[in-house]
Amino acid sequence: MLLWFTDCSSAKKDVVFVIDSSWKPGKNQSWSHILSFVQSVVDKLSAVGRFVRVAVVSYTDTARLTTPLLSTERVRPEISSLKYDEDARSGQSNLTEALRVTQSRALDGVRVGAWRVVVVITEHLTTSPQLVAAVDAFKSSQTELIVVAVTGWGRVEIDTLRKISSETSRVDDYSRLIYKADEVVQYVCDGYHEIRPPSSPPPLATQGK
Repeated sequence: MLLWFTDCSSAKKDVVFVIDSSWKPGKNQSWSHILSFVQSVVDKLSAVGRFVRVAVVSYTDTARLTTPLLSTERVRPEISSLKYDEDARSGQSNLTEALRVTQSRALDGVRVGAWRVVVVITEHLTTSPQLVAAVDAFKSSQTELIVVAVTGWGRVEIDTLRKISSETSRVDDYSRLIYKADEVVQYVCDGYHEIRPPSSPPPLATQGK
């Protein structure tokens, strides 16, 4: 069942999924969980939004545009056929390059008046000056960056996750990604979010009140 969604029915949304396809434990099973998650988000967007287009960028140490911006109906078989590169065993994951390819190729045909949303799925996230510059370029172009992090494998710096992403989701295993589909659809439908610095934890409740 869908969560409460801001109305997507008349808004133009150009959504790019940026998928970390570096070596993973479980290999094809982990990859299958990722594709199921992406497909679920696309299906839900198709149900609530008539003017949504979707593209896919996959990356390891390099990045490539695997699917250009297409309607949700046309992109479904493209997502299903995405292959996991079992030979990419180095575990290298270059999000900076993936964002560059996303900006220069996936989003070069964005429609006038369309919200630009990028959804990153990764288990590797560490800060660098190059990544900060790439994220700043996204912010200046009014592109929303959503990061879905798998924290049980690889290395995810939570502080970096919070700083670069306008909205974040975290799971500890690939099999849990599917449970974040509604949440990501909500982020996509809800419009542009400013990227905010990490908030301070709330004060502890006073005992006896």
